[in-house]
Amino acid sequence: NGIFLFKKSFFIELTLAFISKSTIFNSLIKKVLELFEITVPPLAEQHRIVAKVNELIAICDQLKAKLQQSQETQVQLTDALVDKALG
Repeated sequence: NGIFLFKKSFFIELTLAFISKSTIFNSLIKKVLELFEITVPPLAEQHRIVAKVNELIAICDQLKAKLQQSQETQVQLTDALVDKALG
């Protein structure tokens, strides 16, 4: 949900980790966060966004694997060319 995404931002995580050592700051940060109006899309839209992000992550993983394969092929071809050139 939107609040989860908000709390997962690096800045918020770092800030909360730093000030969570003090109960005074804990109550203060809670009050400060309550002042923000955080709009959250409808649940169906959240699910659509998560599905799209998951789809894009899968594509990135596939591209990463193909890049790794291409790099390995390049090394093999280079080795073969060197071997051929040296006799």
